[in-house]
Amino acid sequence: MENNKQTKKVLAIDTSTATLAVAVQNAVGQVFESNTQAERNHSIHMMKGIEDTLNQAGLNIKDMDLIAVGVGPGSYTGIRIAVTTAKTLAWSLNIPIVGVSSLAATALGGLATALSLKQAECEGISELVDNKSSHWVIPLVDARRGQVYTGLYQLEQGDFSGKIPLKLESDRITLMSLWCENLANKWDALKEEDKPSGIWFVGETTEMHTKTIMDTLGDKLGDALHIFAYELSAKWIGQCGEHAFEQGQHDEAHTLVPNYTQLAEAEAALLARK
Repeated sequence: MENNKQTKKVLAIDTSTATLAVAVQNAVGQVFESNTQAERNHSIHMMKGIEDTLNQAGLNIKDMDLIAVGVGPGSYTGIRIAVTTAKTLAWSLNIPIVGVSSLAATALGGLATALSLKQAECEGISELVDNKSSHWVIPLVDARRGQVYTGLYQLEQGDFSGKIPLKLESDRITLMSLWCENLANKWDALKEEDKPSGIWFVGETTEMHTKTIMDTLGDKLGDALHIFAYELSAKWIGQCGEHAFEQGQHDEAHTLVPNYTQLAEAEAALLARK
């Protein structure tokens, strides 16, 4: 969601992970947020989180021009809570609704946050932050037993306000080991001049997943590899949703459904043998 411009009033929510993420954007682009750890018990705190964030913004739910909701993939139970809440509000109040990939928003917010922190920590990082090079961003949500919800996105550096990531590979659930091998093969297939300047794993970068990344890609990618633990902030759901709406995309409140991804049959069989 963009600052300092006349824009839509947006309610953004996501419950695809352990974070209950709510954001409200007012008519001049100011963003008010509540991103809290709710132990995946989001149903108890969802409406209170929305009400409190609206109060911070000095707005009423009826003032909203758009509802943006993260549709996953992620926790099955968690996703349903945000999607059902958003659909109910959109239908009952006749507010347009847009479903957003929670992983796309994680990729956008993760890279923007990581680069911002690096810029603040090191004066010499200006080369990394200021140029217009592109990055691959791989969002991660832990799915247990060596699995992750993930995807592959590309982002160009610069100001991340108003941007949405370019999807290179569809969102999925997969074994982390196979996913890293897939990414290694994609990297090897690129000409040197076509390779991104950075490969960023962002999100739930658990110790197990970090080890898999380093074992498979550490030597191959060298300084291009970055691993950044990140909790999704709802403002990025709102930014992706607002951009999609401005491009003419919207969903029907009655038919919008979460993105329930399934492990590929071959991977499920491999996991069962372990």
